[in-house]
Amino acid sequence: MNPESHGPRIEGPTAILAHTEGLREEPLRPERAAPGAHQVDPIAVPSQDANPVRLFARILRDVFIRQIRPPRTDGLGRSVDAQLKVQLERSADPCCDVGRMRNHMPPRIPGSNAHLIPRIAYSEDVPSPLVSLSAGSRGTRIGFRLSVGFRGSSLAGPSRPRQRNPLTLPVDALDNLDFDILRELMVGSGAYLRNDRVSLGTMARAVGVHRSTVADRIAKWTRIGFLGDWTIDVDPAALDLVGAHVHFASRAQPRERALHLAALVEGVEGVLSFDQGWVGVIFMADSPAALARTETLLARILEAERSSRMVDTAVDYPETRPFPLSPLDAKLLTVLLRDSRQTPAGVAKKTHVTVRTVERRLERLRTAGVYYVRPIIHFGHIPGVSFGLLCFQYSGGERGTVLQRVLRLVTNQIGRQVEAPTRGMLVIHGSARELSESAETTASVPGVHDVVLRTFLGETEAPGFPAWLSERIDRQSRASRVAIPK
Repeated sequence: MNPESHGPRIEGPTAILAHTEGLREEPLRPERAAPGAHQVDPIAVPSQDANPVRLFARILRDVFIRQIRPPRTDGLGRSVDAQLKVQLERSADPCCDVGRMRNHMPPRIPGSNAHLIPRIAYSEDVPSPLVSLSAGSRGTRIGFRLSVGFRGSSLAGPSRPRQRNPLTLPVDALDNLDFDILRELMVGSGAYLRNDRVSLGTMARAVGVHRSTVADRIAKWTRIGFLGDWTIDVDPAALDLVGAHVHFASRAQPRERALHLAALVEGVEGVLSFDQGWVGVIFMADSPAALARTETLLARILEAERSSRMVDTAVDYPETRPFPLSPLDAKLLTVLLRDSRQTPAGVAKKTHVTVRTVERRLERLRTAGVYYVRPIIHFGHIPGVSFGLLCFQYSGGERGTVLQRVLRLVTNQIGRQVEAPTRGMLVIHGSARELSESAETTASVPGVHDVVLRTFLGETEAPGFPAWLSERIDRQSRASRVAIPK
């Protein structure tokens, strides 16, 4: 038997159950005497039996009834005869049989040296041995791996605790490195969301860490519920739509029911819950009149007497025009709307085109600003950290100077939407005091006015928005009737 014949196929012992009744019993032969538990010699596996489970049972019968010497604190060894109870079962993988063996010691320990070990010494002084065996078969070759240990100790001696990188510890909290990575992931150096496929290496170079650290942090966000799926934000004007982000001073009770009803309204992309009863709703409509009707309906659902539009695409982006979409462009956007992490090869397989065609079409759409890649962040799932939405306005003539100073002074930002000519928004993090200080710092910049700070409490997803937006994408592609060569 070659213990390394199975290679990396066996990752560790797994509990296996099977019945070995009916196997012919043979006496233990002297030439096959069991070696010591700390020095397991290779075993010649019989090759005439093609059943891996039968071979497994024969090896256990011939070899793994042995004397085990558990270590003691005083350095002396003590012989213990153990009877091993084996349970086997074929694994689900037909190419790999895995077994595990646990020790079983009856009240009376059989063997020639059983009289040397009192029962009280066995139950208290002698550590209980733990024996595990893993076996794997590949073709006609079968390999076994045996490991023997004792509770609180090991045959290999005391093991040192493994030191782990503090940057990759599984802590359910976020630190400054997490926020730096998140800011680079969402916007980078742009004014809004990223419209490129940012890589782990790019983010690692931007924040000054290794790419594996970035991957570990993103995996931690998913594990703790901070990072959800990935999607895309489509420019409403590219689809001949209008959009708005409106804050309502809601008085509806119960509050959760009103939030869920608002999320079910046609065209609503998301519902944000803020402090002091404020509710932010992001929605789209086919025309400005339809947008106003949707806003009125939302105000009635939320029982809001006051509302303010934080973003109005018709006012903030008057120069944007509908973008001509081909049927293939519509298919690509619909696929990315469900999951924007897909590679061009995966998208090409779903749309039945070549990878080069997908890359060229998506590059054309990204360059035109039709869509932006966006991770779905759950801001209300992290205890101990507050997230806020900082909104402010400024004069159009001073936009460049004002934005430069605000972005330099507000260092706790992780997202921004500052491409509008007269107003901007920042997503900031920190304690309640730090959020207030950021708002005061922004208000102190000359040329900035109407500073508003809202603290995130949670979000409510709109289940019908992807289907609604996919329908509008298809409608725009039919209206365009543009044939673009592949």
